[in-house]
Amino acid sequence: MTVPDTAVHYFVRGRPPFLNLSDVAEADQDRVLAALAAEHAAGRNERRFGRLYLDLRAQAEQRLREAFAAAGGVVERAAPHYFTLGESPWFRRLSPDMDAIVIPLDQLPESSTSVTWWDSFAAMAVGEGIGLPVAPDELRGRVHRLTDIPDLADRHGLPGPPADDPSDPLVATHTFVEIQVWSDAPLAFV
Repeated sequence: MTVPDTAVHYFVRGRPPFLNLSDVAEADQDRVLAALAAEHAAGRNERRFGRLYLDLRAQAEQRLREAFAAAGGVVERAAPHYFTLGESPWFRRLSPDMDAIVIPLDQLPESSTSVTWWDSFAAMAVGEGIGLPVAPDELRGRVHRLTDIPDLADRHGLPGPPADDPSDPLVATHTFVEIQVWSDAPLAFV
């Protein structure tokens, strides 16, 4: 098994990279969610966003932030910039206009980078009450560091291939390792 040595940030071509719904001002959220819903309806985006997603994302980020800070991580942003460990076919196919920025792992700031071995919703168990999967006990509620990746890959393996439906949240949690960067350091790669 070859463990990827890159972090990949996916974004829709024509938009700036590193956009995060958590950074949208509350007054603008309905407008942004409506635009995303229209894109989904037109077949330009497989993901579904809404109020529930925003609420769960806020819960996941709060748990991530608290766990990372408790582990000595440096948190410079309220919400992280999101990456996958290596390529993610699941993310790649969420939009026909998907683009990506690839950054070597050794270029990410170690002190402000966390890793969840599954999607952060599953790792932080925020969707358990609505049927979303949760990570196994040994991974649930835990954040890891970049230096933990080789050991995590040995113990838990790398995620499997995506299923046929890229919008299925039950599948998405198992298809990638998520990397969170809690600083704006990745913006230097744009």
